Amino acid sequence: MKGRVYKRGKTGYYRFDIGPDPLTGRRRQANGSGYKTEREAWKACREAMADHEKGRVVRSARRKVADALEEWLTRIEHSIKPSMVQNWRNAA
Repeated sequence: MKGRVYKRGKTGYYRFDIGPDPLTGRRRQANGSGYKTEREAWKACREAMADHEKGRVVRSARRKVADALEEWLTRIEHSIKPSMVQNWRNAA
């Protein structure tokens, strides 16, 4: 795996490939930014690549807020009044 460090304004950032998306086959990259020196950016890049190879990377979930709220509501509906659950579902 090969990473690269770039300069953006006065700060540095890194980027490296993490492999294609399994569903679409499109290229995916990981990146980080806000490093004061090139040395800091390279260090962070190496750490991020090592974490990725060990499987310790958390990927963001692309779900909608309404889905997250519905999931949350189903988890807590046993502890609140049924009328409140209905009101919250109607509001969403």
